[in-house]
Amino acid sequence: MAFNSLRAQLLGWLLVPLALYAVSSAWFTYGNAMETATVIQDRLLLGSARMIAEQVHYDDGAPQVVIPPAALELFQSSPSDRVYYRIASASGSLLAGYAELPLPPGPIDVEESVHFDAVFRGEPVRVVAFAQPLLTTMARATPPDFAR
Repeated sequence: MAFNSLRAQLLGWLLVPLALYAVSSAWFTYGNAMETATVIQDRLLLGSARMIAEQVHYDDGAPQVVIPPAALELFQSSPSDRVYYRIASASGSLLAGYAELPLPPGPIDVEESVHFDAVFRGEPVRVVAFAQPLLTTMARATPPDFAR
């Protein structure tokens, strides 16, 4: 298409940069929205993990886990949503949840968390691993366990 008139040339000079600006703006906005959504999801995951970790306690010398419904309901916005969890001792023995849930890429320090992406049952999932000491009434006689 030839720009025979000054009006057509000016329109072309305005529309091409405007289109480039619109595409780049949409790309940056999408990236920012994804980053914000990930941060919010990570905070919700950590809050849920902390809520569950606070419910782990010793009863008759064995760790017991009570999963508060609120900790799992934070993520269920529709009936098709799935929430998976795994609670294990420091030695790695399963206390509750799904044993096949992916483990964090490395060790976790006490009171620290690690967020990572993984695949579970063929679906991409966002995972938080959180380590918290489990205190007992006989804290000196028993090594602490950790909730993950």
